[in-house]
Amino acid sequence: VDGRLLVTMRKFPDLGAGSTELTAASEVDALPRHIQATELTEVPLEERDQI
Repeated sequence: VDGRLLVTMRKFPDLGAGSTELTAASEVDALPRHIQATELTEVPLEERDQI
């Protein structure tokens, strides 16, 4: 989704809808943290998506 959105947004100045040029998006370099909350670590892995 983001890839298509950024491509479309770059066309905005040509269409008169934007006033500045968009810069390239930077990559995410942070790693996710491990779950530490007791109420979440006790939930089975299969059910965590539902929380």
